[in-house]
Amino acid sequence: MIEKFLNKAAGSLQPALYVVATPIGNLADITLRALAVLGRADLVCAEDTRVTAQLLAGMKKVPGVHILGSGDEKEHCGIVSFTVDDVHPHDIASILDEAHVAVRAGHHCAQPLLEWLGISSCARASVAFYNTPEDVGRFLDQLAQVRRMMGYE
Repeated sequence: MIEKFLNKAAGSLQPALYVVATPIGNLADITLRALAVLGRADLVCAEDTRVTAQLLAGMKKVPGVHILGSGDEKEHCGIVSFTVDDVHPHDIASILDEAHVAVRAGHHCAQPLLEWLGISSCARASVAFYNTPEDVGRFLDQLAQVRRMMGYE
């Protein structure tokens, strides 16, 4: 699908066509954190990198989890795509959703890349400056349960 679209569009993609992850969390906390760094892009980037580093470090410790792309938090921009051995990404998303942890699952409009990687879909976790260490911890705790929930452990 995306291949056909790209051929038709001849490279004229508009930003409005991109999917943006929906932030989940306490609105008051998000607002206060946003106000604290408003106008300070350097602080936002530093916090995004810190939260992404925490996410990557924890995911690397979970057996059966495979991070797609670099292991360097600076190259992820708060977005980490991953697979879990023997578990379909939609099952990953459903299991995490039951624990009130939101991730995306599917091909993320990147079919040519996924085909090149030899997979048809993946899950994607997104973090930003408003995520707390507790948010990341909850994600990691639930991610570690996915294979067990599917009956593999």
